[in-house]
Amino acid sequence: MRHADQHQINSDETYGGRKGRNCHELLSRLQYTSEYSRIMRTPMGLLDVDAKGCFDRMQRNVTAMTNRRLGCKAQTAQCQSMTIQQ
Repeated sequence: MRHADQHQINSDETYGGRKGRNCHELLSRLQYTSEYSRIMRTPMGLLDVDAKGCFDRMQRNVTAMTNRRLGCKAQTAQCQSMTIQQ
């Protein structure tokens, strides 16, 4: 995690194992959001995914090799790798 933080690989939504970010902080944020919604009587929905964090951590070379092994054409794998990099 230290290496990933130094090279800015982690997204801001990643909490586990990072200096100054722990699961208690994340749970507090979720609780505050829920309480705000309850007090203001505003409908709220929570989606428990870390899509942005997942895409930030994808290694494009590994993804391209995996896609090629599963039968993806080289040009398609390259296009996906460039998209992840962008």
